Amino acid sequence: MMTVKPQRKSVSESLEDYLEVIWFLSQQQATVHNKDIARELGVKMPSVTAALQHLKELGYIEYDRKTGPRLTDLGSCLAKQVAERHTLLKDFFSTILLMPNEEAESIACSLEHVISQDAAHRLEQLMDYLKQNCFQCKAFRYDEYKKNIDQNSSPSEQACSEE
Repeated sequence: MMTVKPQRKSVSESLEDYLEVIWFLSQQQATVHNKDIARELGVKMPSVTAALQHLKELGYIEYDRKTGPRLTDLGSCLAKQVAERHTLLKDFFSTILLMPNEEAESIACSLEHVISQDAAHRLEQLMDYLKQNCFQCKAFRYDEYKKNIDQNSSPSEQACSEE
């Protein structure tokens, strides 16, 4: 599932988000429009234009105002990796840690940018192992695990912040 990581050229988390959105939109429609990117990311059009110019300079997209952005091979590879890491992390938080989908989505959005390909690969292998070997066996009682998680789902009283 995981692809080989391309050589990164100063791509911030924000620019990775733009690449990911362009990739997702290009899967759904023939032409990606700046207004669609702005809507998906909750940003204003000038921010989109500036980000697209930067991504073009870095070689991740081809961009013309009339035709919209199109991912280069390098941009497509990086965007797909970010999307894969996002899906992996969301799946881990929702199916393994049994977190609510909204919370799993939010955390995945943050961590997709910082988890290494090696760590993502190892997490994927762990999840596959747990799903194939542990959640199906009688020694691991998934229903008891879920019940315990549900009963103890409130944050620690010793937490210093309101996260």
